[in-house]
Amino acid sequence: MNLKSTLLPTALAVACALALAPTANAADSGTITINGQVLTNTCNVNSGTSSFTVALPNVQTSALATNGVGAYAASATGFALNLTGCPVYATAIKVGAQFYSSTNADASVAGGLKNTTGTGYATGVDVQLLDGSNSAFTIGTAAPTGNANVTDQVAVSGTGAATLNYKAQYYVANAAPTAGSVSTSVQYVINYQ
Repeated sequence: MNLKSTLLPTALAVACALALAPTANAADSGTITINGQVLTNTCNVNSGTSSFTVALPNVQTSALATNGVGAYAASATGFALNLTGCPVYATAIKVGAQFYSSTNADASVAGGLKNTTGTGYATGVDVQLLDGSNSAFTIGTAAPTGNANVTDQVAVSGTGAATLNYKAQYYVANAAPTAGSVSTSVQYVINYQ
């Protein structure tokens, strides 16, 4: 028997079978669509006054002490980031805020900000921030670089306006409170999605 005459038909049969075989993973293919939006401008915050002060009402140590450690006084004070001049598109963009502080964020308390320490400042008392639904949220320790910890996203209206509502309140952090001043700060950026 001639080896050449046996190998050639066998090789042709294998080649034809491979050519007719289905491609591997053909059923697992798909399309990825990527959308985005380039904004023409950003919103104005509080009519151009983007830095401001929230004044908490005075509270007695006895009122704080009755709540105990890990509680807050009933002195939540509202404040808002009123946005105007936001870009308006056929599909409304959503805006929210991201809060952060490299020195004052208290990772042990949701929404927690450490009080200033030293002579004249209260001890055992921090500040807690709440969003528009009265929920504490994460305050980052560095300026945000993505979309993590965006609070209260709302759609921009047809007039280019949106309001983000928040509250600040005393928080009995880790010990019985002592009398003194409470002062802290936090930074924010407006997030557009």
